[in-house]
This record gives sequence, C-alpha cells and structure tokens, in this order.
Amino acid sequence: MDSLGIPFFIVILIAVAGEAVWSHHKKKGVYNTKESLGNLAILIGNNLLKPLSLAWKYLIFHAVAAYQIFSIPTNATTIVLTFFVAEFAYYWYHRLSHELPLLWTLHHTHHSSPWMNLTTAVRLNWLGSFISPVFFLPFVLVGFSPEILAGSLALGLFYQFFLHTEAVGQLGFFEGWLLNTPSAHRVHHGSNEKYIDKNYGGMLIIYDRLFGTYERETEKVKYGVTTGFLSHNPIKTNFLPLIQYLKGNFKREKANKNTKNLRTMKGRKMKAAKIISVVLLLMLFGWNASQAQDRLANLSEEQKTEMRKNMENHIESLQLTEEQRPEFVAISKKYGNQMLALKESDMSKLSKYRKMKSIGKSRNKEMKKLLTKEQYELYVERQEEAREKMIAEHRN
Repeated sequence: MDSLGIPFFIVILIAVAGEAVWSHHKKKGVYNTKESLGNLAILIGNNLLKPLSLAWKYLIFHAVAAYQIFSIPTNATTIVLTFFVAEFAYYWYHRLSHELPLLWTLHHTHHSSPWMNLTTAVRLNWLGSFISPVFFLPFVLVGFSPEILAGSLALGLFYQFFLHTEAVGQLGFFEGWLLNTPSAHRVHHGSNEKYIDKNYGGMLIIYDRLFGTYERETEKVKYGVTTGFLSHNPIKTNFLPLIQYLKGNFKREKANKNTKNLRTMKGRKMKAAKIISVVLLLMLFGWNASQAQDRLANLSEEQKTEMRKNMENHIESLQLTEEQRPEFVAISKKYGNQMLALKESDMSKLSKYRKMKSIGKSRNKEMKKLLTKEQYELYVERQEEAREKMIAEHRN
C-alpha cells in the first residue's frame, strides 16, 4: 500500500471512518486504538521511505530491462496478460514470504495484529518494499513492461486494502473462483490450524485454486500469529522478528503447530514439480526467443541483399532529405556491420542477443537525433515489422 501515494491517504481515512462507525454501531469491537495508531505509524514510515524504495525499483527494473529477451508490444491484450503475470508473481512472492523463514520475519509484521480492520492493510514491513520487486524481475527479463507490471501490482494492492475487513460477509458463489474476497482474506490472516498458509492471492484467487492453497472460511477466524501478540510499537513490530531470527530463536507459523497439518511428502513433490514446470517453461520461452534472435545475427548472402533492399525502401518511405540521406546510410551500415560481426562471435546465444540489443539501442539513439519525430516513429515501426517478419520466418 505504501506505493500508492497521498490520494490513498484520503481513501484510507474515509474507509476507516466508515468501518469504525459500523463497528461501533454493531458493537463488533474490530478496532483497538493503540493498534490502529501503530498501523498508521507504520504507514507513515513506509511513505517516508518511498523515495528510496521507488528509486530501487526503478534501478533494478531498468537494469534488467536492458537485457530483455523479447520486446512485448503494449496493447489491450498484453496489458491484460501482464496483469495476470503480475498476480502470478505476487502469489509466489506472498507464498514464499510465509514458507521461507527469513522472508516470514518481514511479512510477520502484516500478520502479527490480533485485530482485523482496514488499518491492518497498511501494516507492511518497512523492508518489504525493497524485497518484493525482485520477484518481478524474471518477467521483466522475458519482455514484460516494468511500468505495466508496477501498475498491475499497484492496482492489486489497492484492491487488497478493502479485503481487510469483517464488514463484508461471504459472497456466495463468488467465493473461491476468480476474485479474492474479504472472507478468503480473513482466512489468510487466521492462526487457526486449518487456515495457516492459505489464500495467498492478491486481487485474484485463481492461483490458490491452481496450486492447492485455497481454503474457505468455515470457522471463526482467530487473527494474529501462533507465537502470540508482539507489540504495538512499530519499531518492534518491524524489526523484532528479524532480530530473533538472526539469534536463531524464530520459527514460521506451521512450526508452532502439530505435525498433522504439515504437507505430506506427496504434496511436497507436487509443489516442487509445479515450481520446476514454471521455471522450465520460462527457460524454454527464453531459449526459443534467443534462437530467433540468433538467426538475425547469422544472415546469408541472400538475406544481406534483402537487407540492402529494405534500407532503400526505408529511405524511400521516410522521405529523407538530401542532407539526411548520407548520414542515414552511414548509421545503418555502421550498426548493420556490427550486427553481422556477431556471426563469428563465440558468445552464447543469450549474450549475443544482449549485445544485439545494445547495438540496436545505440543505433536508434543516433537515428532519433537525425530524424524528425514523425520520421523516427515510422522508422521504429518499420524496424519492429522487419524484426517480427524475420522471427516468423525462422519459426516456419
């Protein structure tokens, strides 16, 4: 929630005020003054750290984007696809934050409150915003837009804010199919034995269905953690679990329950198989992409002739002036020769592709200085068309 900015404070205040009125009127007692003030202090801390966390996200996303295997275009279809990819990445980040003790020391902050209300949603560890972006890097490398991934995550976090409430009951046939619900998320915050390590989804619940971690709300939820109440102090809430872990005196939730609720060996094998399958699919996707790109650096004489024809057509379509033409030809030949030189290189296919990306960016940078805005836009469009055509020919 810390990444959503000042307008989100207004949403929080209005929603919290409404929930507080509901709680008082219905005598639900879902608020504790000290706890709510502690949650607000944690939110303020996250917003003070926001410039650093945003700079970190920008740094690592754009560092990885320089080596993207594909350049996935932005359109309605890919935006929707990116949203599902972001939810997939969030599911595994969230799940591993429960299953890996070190990550649990950070995520523990969000779960350690024995109360469930909208202020619990902003109770997020101050170090967490520096860890979560790492789980999105594989998808940036594949070719998904860092900006759309970040936007999808922000949308999911905004939606999740409203899941932290008892004011909304179970939603009948909506439960457990597509969207996450307050009921499903109450289960996630439960320390009941049957509720631990369940319902990791952000905006969607489908990945919990797919990976066998969905649990319906069937008994009253006991909020908090199995190790009991920690503190109202935001400093202790954020850092005490990590300190205890470093001292060797900290366990994750299931280690504090009896063994009958632990996964069976078969379940562990299935989990491992699913993770390996996802990794292999990503590797295969990346390998096929590098194969296609490698073809671009290994052109036959016929293809070189075709490239020269394409350059002439390019010059014609861009309507270059007499002053632009010789420089355009010089730039095209300069970087074209660099691309062709990769043919004799001993680099791996992925390394060769990275070099091609670097050459292409340098070429486009010079072209952008030479051409008008309209010419450059058309130039980039034609370059993308040519690239897609050659990749399609390689696949056939």
